Amino acid sequence: MVDEIYDQEAAITMGIGNIGQVLILIHTGSRGFGHQVCSDYVALLGGAVKKYG
Repeated sequence: MVDEIYDQEAAITMGIGNIGQVLILIHTGSRGFGHQVCSDYVALLGGAVKKYG
């Protein structure tokens, strides 16, 4: 539960708007999954660099 907001602008950007708001974080604990996500996006961005310079 949110009990204090230090940076209002950052909080709003992340969808945190209210004291007392309940947040849930799900961590997969999988380095393999994180590596796969990163690899996929690096490949995607590589194509964008070639296309847009």
